Amino acid sequence: MKLCSFDIFDTSLVRICGAPSNVFFLTGVRLFGNNESLIKEYVNYRSAAERMVKSVTCKSNVSLSDIIGIFDDNYISKIGVSKKELEIIEKEIEYNNLVPVKETSDLIENYREKGYTIAFISDMYLPSDFIRSVLSKSHLIKEIDYLFVSIDYNANKYDGTLYDVIYDDLKPKEWIHFGDNLHSDVKMARLKNVSANHLSYKYTNDEIEWIIKKETNFYLLYEEIVAGLIRAARLQFQNNTFSIIAADIVAMNYVPFVNWLINDAIGRNIDCLYFLSRDSLIFYRIAQSLNRPEIEYRYLHLSRKSIYLPYLISGEISSYLDCIDTFEGYTPKRIFDTFSIPSDFYMKYLQKVGLSELDILDQINLSKFISVLEDISFKCYVINIANKARKNLLGYLQQEKVIGLNSNSALVDLGWLGTTRKILNKILEEDSFEQIYMYYWGVLSNRLSSIYGMYSSYVYLEDSPICKKNILVMEHYFSCNSEGSTLGYEKKDGFYIPVLSDVENSNFKIVLQEMNNDISVKVASFVSLYDEEILNILFDVMKRKGLETLIRMRLYPSYNEAKCFRNVIVGDSIKGESVVVQKLSLINALLVLFIGYMRNRRCWPEASIIYTFNFRPFLYMYHFVRDNMQMIRILIKKFLNYGIGNR
Repeated sequence: MKLCSFDIFDTSLVRICGAPSNVFFLTGVRLFGNNESLIKEYVNYRSAAERMVKSVTCKSNVSLSDIIGIFDDNYISKIGVSKKELEIIEKEIEYNNLVPVKETSDLIENYREKGYTIAFISDMYLPSDFIRSVLSKSHLIKEIDYLFVSIDYNANKYDGTLYDVIYDDLKPKEWIHFGDNLHSDVKMARLKNVSANHLSYKYTNDEIEWIIKKETNFYLLYEEIVAGLIRAARLQFQNNTFSIIAADIVAMNYVPFVNWLINDAIGRNIDCLYFLSRDSLIFYRIAQSLNRPEIEYRYLHLSRKSIYLPYLISGEISSYLDCIDTFEGYTPKRIFDTFSIPSDFYMKYLQKVGLSELDILDQINLSKFISVLEDISFKCYVINIANKARKNLLGYLQQEKVIGLNSNSALVDLGWLGTTRKILNKILEEDSFEQIYMYYWGVLSNRLSSIYGMYSSYVYLEDSPICKKNILVMEHYFSCNSEGSTLGYEKKDGFYIPVLSDVENSNFKIVLQEMNNDISVKVASFVSLYDEEILNILFDVMKRKGLETLIRMRLYPSYNEAKCFRNVIVGDSIKGESVVVQKLSLINALLVLFIGYMRNRRCWPEASIIYTFNFRPFLYMYHFVRDNMQMIRILIKKFLNYGIGNR
């Protein structure tokens, strides 16, 4: 027989709650709600009971029934449940918190296909029938597979005796073992002539930071639970830097945001939340996974492009500038494409005034361009197509019940300035509809006023060191979407259908969207397992630690993180496209490191520095230069003046 065995806990399965002792904490929450004193008392009592029963029985292997059985009857009476009921509660919490590790699952299947007999081994107080049920739920074990649990054989991996039991029982000619414990799974296995492999799924540096820098005062376990939850979610997928970013940063910022907006919407008696394409698709999927049925969730195809043309019904230049602020520095093509004005129409007007669609609009060309917009026949055409587009837009919004009688809905978007809110609400007001409420993940300090519609934001960037580089990464990486942009709407068979742009999606973009969405959804489903008494605290921890990690990544990205962002293209139809991370040339490197200047304003300096040099001290140097630029300039000026004076 060729045998391949796997340790169970922290190798084949991990706990969503993190450490095993956190199961005792969650049992205390189930028993006592949010009574801190009683929860602490229970955790201490449960931990002591395990040590006590081993001491009393002089056995290293004790069962959960033995541990609960030693509880004092007066204490059990105080708890208000029987010993049997208490055992059932702890088993239920264990069952719900144990999930498989994808990498181990793949290994198991790989050795199965190679003809190995599969066995699972554990030093554990939980009964083997329970452990088999968890492994079966996780699709790890088959009926023909073996399961060896220390409590059943009064033998342990820790002292090597369980390996002896398996040798005597199965008599394998070849034996490979995988496990996370360097002593029990590696050292002792090798002493028993087993080919042992260390397989450990560690916490990331950020997750360790969350645990070390505890801030909550309620038994100091919520950070541990959040770290365990995030680790468990990413281990459901390929364990690489992409999954780490998706779990530690994307999910940690997006999942608590969606929970916050649902709570806020309930408080405002909003009955339906509409998640705007494309940035909010990930929010929509999270909302569906949070087990919050109090509100209806719908996905709405609406973009700036789909409302800009309907806004031009006056044909006035001011209506263009309401949308894009300025014409200067852009090309006619970029501007007309933004407003969905067809090229076969506008080209003849540009030719009349001697403009090419690719000419940059400087002071000379700008007057020619404005003369095109003011041309009577041009304006008439734009007004005509804008009216048709507006009719279709309003028809779509009424069809989806965003506006109309008894509509009490709100829109959800990633955020920043609020241009969509402004233009959409001005359209609605012009057609005698009420303004619609907006929710954002974040807004800039120079955001548009609430006179263009009321809004709430999860993060206000004037209160946070998050900067525009984070915004670009969130739009084009965190909320990455392979769907085409909504260009407008058309009516077919009595229904208004969104018209989407054609897109050429790279495999990178498709895989990235799936990874960010799937891990965020997994985190949402995991956190929904917890009792209501602790949910708000968990979400609060996720918000604080998520923002801290986002800021850490902005200022001090790792080399592997920078590599993940190198394929991200940022930009839009007005500003054009650019990479967010680039290899720095010698000149650019000198400019960045010594005077803190980055030629490409949309490029992320810190990520580009670490990607180019993979030398962390250069990041400290860059931040020192940026933070002390004024002082450095004064010193340089004094040095130059001193040099000139001594000539």
